[in-house]
Amino acid sequence: MASTTNYDITLIGPDNYATSTWAQQIAYLLSSPLGNFLKEIAVGGVLSGWALGGVGTSTATVSAGIGLVNGCMVKTTTTTNLSGLTSGATNYIYAETDSTSHTDSRTVQFTASLSASNPSGTVRIGSVTVSAGGNITAVDDNPSGYPRDRLAPLRTRTITGTVNTTVTVATENIYEVDHSSTITFSTQRPSTVRITYADPHVYAWAQVLDGGKFRLHIWNNWSAGYGYGYPSYGETGYLDPDYVRVSWERVGYIE
Repeated sequence: MASTTNYDITLIGPDNYATSTWAQQIAYLLSSPLGNFLKEIAVGGVLSGWALGGVGTSTATVSAGIGLVNGCMVKTTTTTNLSGLTSGATNYIYAETDSTSHTDSRTVQFTASLSASNPSGTVRIGSVTVSAGGNITAVDDNPSGYPRDRLAPLRTRTITGTVNTTVTVATENIYEVDHSSTITFSTQRPSTVRITYADPHVYAWAQVLDGGKFRLHIWNNWSAGYGYGYPSYGETGYLDPDYVRVSWERVGYIE
């Protein structure tokens, strides 16, 4: 049986008792790129959240979030207060799996250290600077350029909505959608908007803007000759062909 030192990739040879040179070569061919890839991500990373806070107070915090730590996908659902910080120093904050619990419980804890060297099995999420008086003076989610978000390509989000508005028959309106209070998409990576529903007499397309906005271009093509009657928005009592409804879905990378 052929095996490699990188993650013990194995291939069965012509039989179970003889090592095939061909199988050995294939195993090593797979092991090299796959091993390098696994080494890159196996150390873990922040998938979303886990932002540091507390500047101007005596209590540093970590927001709710998800990450890959020590080979486990773990999450926190509430803000966590940090303990064990040293005053008058920069404290490096690490996420680690809870050694006192079973692996399948997926619990995670945050620890502080004065060392910038990651303890084994941990993920550094940032640093907290504490004054001599014990107050938080600064937080840094990317200390010294340390690659915090190794899994950033997976940090996509989807948001949906429906616009009920008025567009005069045989004209186009531009309706700006602003969902920045809910979610802000990255300005460095593209996001897409898809029209998931439009009233039968409506033509609609989207123009993506930065952050939490995009524009809907809505053309009202209603005609009295249509056999289905007034627009569906009139089901709530409106009997006016100027009322239109458009539903949308936006997918993109978050900041």
